[in-house]
Amino acid sequence: MSNLESARVALEKELDDARRGAAYWATRVEALEVTLADLDRCFSRNGDELLIGRRQVGLEASSEVGAEAKRKYARKRVQLPASEQNELPSTKRGFWMSLVTDTPRTAAELLGEVLRSLPFEATPKQKQQLQSRMTGALNSLVERKLITDEGSGRKRRFFRA
Repeated sequence: MSNLESARVALEKELDDARRGAAYWATRVEALEVTLADLDRCFSRNGDELLIGRRQVGLEASSEVGAEAKRKYARKRVQLPASEQNELPSTKRGFWMSLVTDTPRTAAELLGEVLRSLPFEATPKQKQQLQSRMTGALNSLVERKLITDEGSGRKRRFFRA
């Protein structure tokens, strides 16, 4: 009898798994149907224009030749709130050159000095953007031999020769 009971338990577990699987696939089917309905609303033909959300593309324009062959885009630039606008200073070559002195300093030390000089508290995204700008600028200055470097990796130090 023990074998029959264990077989029954195994079959009940298998049935439960099958029901859960069927429920999962039923919800997947429903989600896909909703997505297709949304796509049908987004892509609707209106005369000879294809409407895609806010962007409107003239289909006849792509088949024309010459200066008249222009696509018509209705794009609007997203205006960020004042708190999220880029308030970072201009970081051209002179900006980075003014930070590099005769004393060898690492990139982290230079970035710290830049962050302290800002009149506001930089967000993590702004810090990352400044670090990215700094990396490219310092590498370019070293390649042009305007500054010198020693070491490698995080111990790489920059200074004027």
